[in-house]
Amino acid sequence: VFHEIVSDLIHLDVHHVPPSDEHPFHLLFTTGMSDLPMTLPEGLDVPARAELMIALPPEWKLSEDDLSDEKWYWPIRQLKTIARLPHEYETWLGHDHTIPNGDPAEPYDEGVPYCGAMVVPPLLLPDEAIEIELPNGEPLSIFALFWLTNGEMTLKLNEGADALYERLDELECCELLEPDRPDVSLPAN
Repeated sequence: VFHEIVSDLIHLDVHHVPPSDEHPFHLLFTTGMSDLPMTLPEGLDVPARAELMIALPPEWKLSEDDLSDEKWYWPIRQLKTIARLPHEYETWLGHDHTIPNGDPAEPYDEGVPYCGAMVVPPLLLPDEAIEIELPNGEPLSIFALFWLTNGEMTLKLNEGADALYERLDELECCELLEPDRPDVSLPAN
C-alpha cells in the first residue's frame, strides 16, 4: 500500500497487486475516494461511490527510489489526482468522462504521448468486481483510467466515445498502459 501521509478532503491510499501468472500486470487501485459520495446530477441513477484503478506493464518500476522519478510516478500521481476531482469540485466521474492534463493538455512526462485520461469500465477485472456492494448495501463502482493522446481526446470530444472505442477495439486495447501504443486518432499506415 502506498499510504498517504498528508490528506485533504479524503484519505486516499493506493494499493498495489504485483504481476502474477493470472494477471501479468501491476494493478493499482484507490481506497478512500468512496469514503464520500460523489455529487451526482439530479435524476442520475448511478452509484454515488466509486474507486479507480490503473494497470501498468510488468516491467514498470515501482520501488520507492524509482517513484521519485516522475517517469515512473506520473500514473500514480494522476490516479490520486483524478480520484480527488469529484470531491474538490463537488461533481462526479462516470463512464467516458475525459480528464485532460491541463488546458491546453500537456503530456504527463517527457517522452510520454499521453496527456489525458478517460474513465472506462475495467476490462481486466472480472464482471463481479466492477460494481460491488458495501456492507451498508450501497453500490460502489470500480472504474479504470485509460490514457489518451491529445488527438484521441479530440476524437472522443468531436465524434463521441463510441468512435474512439471502435478504433481502440481494432487494436484490442484495454486499460493496461501501453507506452508505445499507436495514436488511434491518426490515419493507419
